[in-house]
Amino acid sequence: MPERIQYGPGKDQWGDLYLPAGEPRGVVVAIHGGFWRERYTALDTVDESEDLAARGFAVFNLEYRRVGDSESEGDGGWPATGEDIVAGIRALEGTSVSGLPVVLLGHSAGGQLAAWAAGHVEVAGVVSQAGPLALTESARLGIGDGATVNFLGATPEENPAVYEQADPLKNLPLSVPLIALHSGLDKIVPFSLSQQYVTAAQTAGADARLIQVEGDHLAIIRPGSEAYQVSVDAIQAILGH
Repeated sequence: MPERIQYGPGKDQWGDLYLPAGEPRGVVVAIHGGFWRERYTALDTVDESEDLAARGFAVFNLEYRRVGDSESEGDGGWPATGEDIVAGIRALEGTSVSGLPVVLLGHSAGGQLAAWAAGHVEVAGVVSQAGPLALTESARLGIGDGATVNFLGATPEENPAVYEQADPLKNLPLSVPLIALHSGLDKIVPFSLSQQYVTAAQTAGADARLIQVEGDHLAIIRPGSEAYQVSVDAIQAILGH
C-alpha cells in the first residue's frame, strides 16, 4: 500500500508515495489530467503508479485542487492549482526518497502543470504525455469545452498576464530536459500543442524533443500499450539509465 502524504490542509492536497521492492531508481511524480477539473482525480494514474513502482521507481501520485465545470465550483484554478503542484513536490523533502532525482510525469492537463512546475522546483526533467503545452492556443481552440478559460478564469484577450504566468510556452527556456509524447491521432488535446511548444523551446535553446506515439489520448497512461512503454523509456532517458 502507498504512503499518503498530506502537503496542505485541503481535502485534495495530498499524494500517495509508492515504493519499489529495492532501492529506487529515482522518483517519478505522476500528475493526472482531466482538464484541471474536479471530477477527474488521481485514481486515473494509479495503474501507471503501480506499474512504475514495480519497475523500480518510487512514484508520488499527486492530487491537487481543481476547478469545476464553471468558475464558481471547486477550490482550485489558477494560481491555487499550480501552487499545489509545487507544494506537493516539495513535500518529498525529508521523506525516504529525499535526495533522489525527480522526473515530473504529467498526462494531459498534468503535462502543462509538470512543464510549468519544472521552472519552480528542482527536478531532473519532465515527460509530458499529451499535454496542452501552449495554453494561449488551447484557449483559442476551446479544447475541453473551454477548459483552459475555465482554469485560468479569462480568455487571453481578457487577461494576458495570467497566460504569461501559466503558459509553458511563455516560460521558456526550461533549464531541464522536457520530452513531449503525443499521438497524432489525439482528438482530446491536439498534437499541434506539443509541436508548437517543442519548436519554440528548441529555438530558445532548451533541451526539448517531441516523440509521436500511437493510440488515443488515454493509451499513453495504460500499462501494456506501446505509447506507455515510450513513456517509461522517456523517464529512463532523463534519469540516464
